[in-house]
Amino acid sequence: MVQQKAAIDTIKDSLQKVQYKSEVAQMEGLLQSTTEFKNDGAYESTMPTNKSGNWELTGEGKKLVFTLGEKKQDGTFEKDTARIDELSKEKLAITFPGMFTASFVFVPAQ
Repeated sequence: MVQQKAAIDTIKDSLQKVQYKSEVAQMEGLLQSTTEFKNDGAYESTMPTNKSGNWELTGEGKKLVFTLGEKKQDGTFEKDTARIDELSKEKLAITFPGMFTASFVFVPAQ
């Protein structure tokens, strides 16, 4: 992040500078985000905003399905599915196809 912040000062165009500052702020926010996967199948996340819902493993443990907290008009819930690239005691690496890849480091609950 230090390099990204230093690069801001090298940008001459004021519009590009504002856009880059915004992107750096978003990256900082993501680095501070958390997601708590609870044993009962619920989750709470601060990435990128506060969200909660349910989670489940499908596809023989190769996919992680997030059910988002807001019901749609038809009474169903919106779902996001991520491919699990790595899962260990220390780390969860997932890819949301067509969107982004994320790695989470597990921290024991307090």
